[in-house]
Amino acid sequence: MIVPEHHEERTERLRRTLRRRRGVARVVLLFERVWPALWPPLGLLGLFLCAALLNLPRLLPGWLHLLLLAAVGLGVVGLAAWRLRPLHLPDAADADRRLERESGLRHRPLTVLTDQAAAAFPSHHE
Repeated sequence: MIVPEHHEERTERLRRTLRRRRGVARVVLLFERVWPALWPPLGLLGLFLCAALLNLPRLLPGWLHLLLLAAVGLGVVGLAAWRLRPLHLPDAADADRRLERESGLRHRPLTVLTDQAAAAFPSHHE
């Protein structure tokens, strides 16, 4: 027989574990959304760094060198803003779907924990 205190402790431990795993899932989902969006600006920055390591910007006249720096800076910021704008932060539902999918849980048990009925069912006694 389960003693109520032990049952409550176990339930609270399960809730803490679920909260922690949801948090980790949200961080992973955020990383998976942000990382591909950062590739274009990082690629442009890497291209410029390769040119800078070869001292190519030094071969340019001062005004063109400054223009190149401004163009690369604006390009990196613009690409990052353009690619990151449509992203949204993962919510608890996103985390639950990820946990259910990756854990092989069938029938979406985590979603059921937060489900609410769309409408009350009419009583047969009326």
